[in-house]
Amino acid sequence: MSISPLNKWVPGALSKGQLTLLCKPGWIEDISLENDPVDYSAIDLTLSDEGHQMLEGCVKPFGETYDQILKNKKFAKPLGIKQDERVAFVGYLNEKPAVSAVVKKGNNAKFCHLRIHETLRDSHLGEVFFSLMALEIRDLAKDIHFTLPESLWKTKGQFFQSFGFRSAELAEAQYRLFDRELACSAAFPAVWSSVLEKIPKLSDLYSMGGFAPDNQLLMSVKPEFAERIMQRKKTVELRRKFSTRWIGHRINIYASAPVMSLIGEARIAGVVANKPEMIWERFHDQVGCSRAEFNSYAAGTDELYAIELDNVRPYRNGLSLIQMSHLIKEHLTPPQSYMTLEKNKPWAKAVSLAAYLHGCFKSTMSLALDVSSFSEKRTISNDSAPVAPRLIQQNLI
Repeated sequence: MSISPLNKWVPGALSKGQLTLLCKPGWIEDISLENDPVDYSAIDLTLSDEGHQMLEGCVKPFGETYDQILKNKKFAKPLGIKQDERVAFVGYLNEKPAVSAVVKKGNNAKFCHLRIHETLRDSHLGEVFFSLMALEIRDLAKDIHFTLPESLWKTKGQFFQSFGFRSAELAEAQYRLFDRELACSAAFPAVWSSVLEKIPKLSDLYSMGGFAPDNQLLMSVKPEFAERIMQRKKTVELRRKFSTRWIGHRINIYASAPVMSLIGEARIAGVVANKPEMIWERFHDQVGCSRAEFNSYAAGTDELYAIELDNVRPYRNGLSLIQMSHLIKEHLTPPQSYMTLEKNKPWAKAVSLAAYLHGCFKSTMSLALDVSSFSEKRTISNDSAPVAPRLIQQNLI
């Protein structure tokens, strides 16, 4: 506890003056010291991940500050969120935290926390963060559970039911003074199925970290050439047939066998059609292949299309065909050359899923989302109503 004034206080009940110091900078919210008839020492505090295990039980120091006790290894052992055990998500509005969520990973996963600023509660951010937490635990979880106050279930039960949490029961632990604590649980497949149903709507509302969930073209590229595209060593892709209608569109890159994975995105900056010799003369240093490889591909055709690529965004890790089929519960046929997604619903769903999986900066501790930039896709008729923010990831470190 190195932040002033906490490092100057000794353990004990908080006085009104101390509560005032905590409320003014916003460390305690939703309470008015003048109007709320509350025992000041009974206020629930939400702490950071900085915690300590008291090895000798409760300690009442005389003349010592918190810092001195917590630094004494005889009395205190530092705790924190274990690596890969919990993941926290924080959303910022005008440089202030506006959305926060925490999920505990494992076979029996837990949604530990979700809070959204009141001005953003009609912007579907609850669905976004529930989906992000489900995506985070998809590899391990068999079940998901959480607890909540009964009053919240009564007002927002439909929201939780839309994610597969059909009912709520009285929780074993009861610690709220004026509300009952309820427990919800659901099998992960049921929750995941609900997430998949919501992806088209969320994809329409939000752009995740610059990755587009609604790309309309999927291009298959041999693994060695796909890797060069992601490394920006190959900026022109060749095709025997193509169309200039795709200029300006973002596309997904699929690395063909034996990799068989979605590996990233790029934008089509231009399309040039010409004789093979002219294409080689103009783009030989951008096609990422030898003259022999070029001649082999161009043999027997009088015209080639040079597809100029820019704004390349590789995924952190490729999303394999098998994994995508399993996650969306659809059969995916490997694309040949290129495929439009307008009429291929399974691949369109897979592309949207890939955008959400890779559109977030991931660390074992936290993910920062700047929700202050608003999406142009969402229109509203009431000027005072909140609009859907675009989510842009920022590294917290």
